[in-house]
Amino acid sequence: IEHLSRRSLSDKVLSYLSAERRRAGKDRFRIPFDRGGLADYLGCDRSALSAVLFKLKAKGVLDYHKNEFRFV
Repeated sequence: IEHLSRRSLSDKVLSYLSAERRRAGKDRFRIPFDRGGLADYLGCDRSALSAVLFKLKAKGVLDYHKNEFRFV
């Protein structure tokens, strides 16, 4: 509920990924979802999620490959 209560999709994504980073205890971490699974978990369309991830990568906020992420 913590992640889903965020207003924008970008906020939901960052909230979820930040929690996963804290849980992993390091900046590079893996999530248990593929893109479709993460989109379902966050209650959004997969293409919208991919667009948000692309924008966050372009802004230099995070880097990712498949289900492995790293905050920059």
